[in-house]
Amino acid sequence: MVQQGTLTDDFHTQNQFLQNLMDRYSTSSTKTVYLNEQMETLVNINYWMFWIFILVGILFSIFMFLSPKMNNLILTYLSANTNKMTILLIKLIIMLFVLFYPWYIYTTEKYVLNWWVYIKDMIMGNPYVVPDF
Repeated sequence: MVQQGTLTDDFHTQNQFLQNLMDRYSTSSTKTVYLNEQMETLVNINYWMFWIFILVGILFSIFMFLSPKMNNLILTYLSANTNKMTILLIKLIIMLFVLFYPWYIYTTEKYVLNWWVYIKDMIMGNPYVVPDF
């Protein structure tokens, strides 16, 4: 014979457990809408920051090519008899370095982070999980 009090207690415990699972892995529409709005905001911020960076890079390039102070700055690090073609190539390299920064820094960050995780896992004795690029 089973006591009725324990059945209702078990039902209440199971109900709380299921409610906790539903709260943790919820797919309610309000949560989905909120996450989508957050993602759209981040995409917009990323888009505008990219174009602001490109604009600042272009302005820096224009300043670098038109400013006589930049020639003097480059000449202080090079010999005084450096020809104009060398100065132009140095400016072009600096300009490309600045403008392509977002593309090569992201890849470099990923490789440095993966090496860091690999070394940390080796020291800690944990198995290294290969990232899915």
